[in-house]
Amino acid sequence: HKYGFPASRIYVLCYDGAIGSTDFQGADIATWVGDGTAFQMKVSGSATKANLKSTLASISRKMNADSLLFVHTNNHGSPSGLCVDNSSVVTPAEWSEMLDGMKSFGTFVVTMEQCYSGAFLLLRQHEIGETFWP
Repeated sequence: HKYGFPASRIYVLCYDGAIGSTDFQGADIATWVGDGTAFQMKVSGSATKANLKSTLASISRKMNADSLLFVHTNNHGSPSGLCVDNSSVVTPAEWSEMLDGMKSFGTFVVTMEQCYSGAFLLLRQHEIGETFWP
């Protein structure tokens, strides 16, 4: 792949297990807005709490001290957390519990794009001893 990550190490959970959306319909959903090319990612499963938890557990078994875990979320959010599967919410506490279940690894990068993503910001700050703003 363009950025050096093998496809076998990329996991994509999407709304219903396919490239789809609850608030958009049409052929354009399968193409990149920037240049109209088809998405190259393969969807691993539907975006449910259970699938998120099992995917993180599966990834954890493959990681070591030099591993990088990059997580990107872009769905709808609510004041209580990240909306998944059109009916459930992953709360910051549930997210933290999922991460706590993983074995130790090198670098963790998270980008959260959903509304109310700030609810997750301070979640682990006390553990890593860093602040993200003055």
